Amino acid sequence: MHSTRKKMRIGVNIWMPDSTALRSLWHNNSLFILAIVQSMLFGVLTCWVYKHRVDMGEIKLSRSATKKRSHLLRSVVTIISNVSGSPLAVSVAAAFVALALWKKRLKFEDALFTGSLLALIPARALIRGIVRRPRPGLFIARIHGRKRGDSFPSGHVSTSIIFYGWFSVVSKSLLPENSVWQKVLPRLSIVMALLVGPTRIYLGDHWVSDVLGGYLFGGIFLCLSLHLYHALKQ
Repeated sequence: MHSTRKKMRIGVNIWMPDSTALRSLWHNNSLFILAIVQSMLFGVLTCWVYKHRVDMGEIKLSRSATKKRSHLLRSVVTIISNVSGSPLAVSVAAAFVALALWKKRLKFEDALFTGSLLALIPARALIRGIVRRPRPGLFIARIHGRKRGDSFPSGHVSTSIIFYGWFSVVSKSLLPENSVWQKVLPRLSIVMALLVGPTRIYLGDHWVSDVLGGYLFGGIFLCLSLHLYHALKQ
């Protein structure tokens, strides 16, 4: 009888690890787990977008978002969108960050930071080539200066997630220790990354699902590269 109970306890311990082991597993692999979760969500979203390239619900959302737009507000939003997430602005900022990392002899961080941004380009082009989704400007008459090219996922959003995510990590090594900049800029980076998506919808350059896809797609690359960084650092 006692031996049977002992075997049962052993079986429970095998199949139900203690909380310390679970916490350790999450601590060491949290970024990798998040990348997997985001990959699954992105896969589901991509399948939906592929089947609903032009969805009436999203057309209504885009029309609602672009319905009342003053010239001043549109100009402000355009500046925020271009400064925080345009390919030119991010490329220039990334070049300065990469150069600063190189001068600080942080070559490993420099390689992963630059590599994750470069790897995103062909991967995003592949997804866009498969989905072939038109932009909202073709279906919303009030949008001027319509963007061309495929829409899913948002390039501004996915690029900004990687850039600002990595910058918030490496900024501690680049900025003066205990300075105001070291405290403010990482938080400002997160705000900038979150602002890019709504500006793309407001300007009519992307559908809502394009923006969600951009956050997920950029998050996958960010989490995987940061997981690799922490794993190799340890």
